[in-house]
Amino acid sequence: MAQYLEFAGVLNAAATTPDVAAYQPTTSIRVDARLLAFAWDPVADELAILGQFQLGATDWQLRINQAGHLELLWNGIILVAAASPLSFAFAQVGWVRVDVNPTLNTVTFFESTQTTTNIAGVAWTQISTHTPAFSILTHTAPLHVGSSGTGTRDPMLGRIYQARYTVDGTAVAHFNADDFTIGDSDTDTGTDVHSRVWTLVGTSLIVAADPATLLGSSVPSQHVAFFRSLRADRYVDAVTVADEQDTTAGTWNRTTKQYDGASDTILYTGGALIRPAGAGTKNRGEVAAPTYDYDVQLPHDAGAFRANNLVTVTASVSAPELVGAVLKVQSDPEDSYNTHRLLKCVLVEERDRG
Repeated sequence: MAQYLEFAGVLNAAATTPDVAAYQPTTSIRVDARLLAFAWDPVADELAILGQFQLGATDWQLRINQAGHLELLWNGIILVAAASPLSFAFAQVGWVRVDVNPTLNTVTFFESTQTTTNIAGVAWTQISTHTPAFSILTHTAPLHVGSSGTGTRDPMLGRIYQARYTVDGTAVAHFNADDFTIGDSDTDTGTDVHSRVWTLVGTSLIVAADPATLLGSSVPSQHVAFFRSLRADRYVDAVTVADEQDTTAGTWNRTTKQYDGASDTILYTGGALIRPAGAGTKNRGEVAAPTYDYDVQLPHDAGAFRANNLVTVTASVSAPELVGAVLKVQSDPEDSYNTHRLLKCVLVEERDRG
């Protein structure tokens, strides 16, 4: 799967695991992480990725600064930042790495835009190498993915899929959101491949999944939930969507002595937003005719639709001239983020129904 821990850009939100002797290096450490950021500077601060810190006093931390550069804090101060910003854009998943060797006084930053979820398969691009003077720290603080649970700085605004900590060439901890259950949040736990137990700290973070997984889930990411609620306020029109290819056969009514005709299957009745799909004409020989194309947006859970379904406009604030009109669905393109349904329609006349 491709689950992630989503952060809302607030303090005191992290996945944390207690310090153990294996976290103490004698020569070097390495941090690898797969992440997605919504901005480089939430509330004019940095994005915390992984580190060991407690009560706001940083031992060490890998983060992204406000200019989009990877940055290493060491012994509570900024030791060095990468020479150039990350190449991948906001809302794009990417990999980051830092190799830290106090015995050689070297820090090297890497990145990758590969889509693989396997660290072993990542092809790394070196960003820059630096040679600051620094020494090995004695670590006692918990390992944190995201902001310190008791800290006052460096919130994360985005998603962290994985974060691996390697000491002296041996991986010793590996946070992976796939070790949790979708919907997990404050106080929930997951156990990684090294038997480290990670605890989520803070109600402003949640374990969710990429859109392909999310389509079958009742627990969306915080941002999908936000866009769903935002769209709900826009459904100022009303429609009924019917499937004329799925009808109920007509019957003879013995009471009224009349024939009750066949009826279409109603797929949806409720709020919608109707918008022209764009002005334009279709050339038919030498005659130009209007296209009459419309987009009909529906709630994400409105149902399943298909081409040739009929949309009857029953009320409309955005397009009052369409009340009573019948639109025919041409396509139902997938919304990969599952925030709404979109029906691409054309205006039809009653004679077209057969």
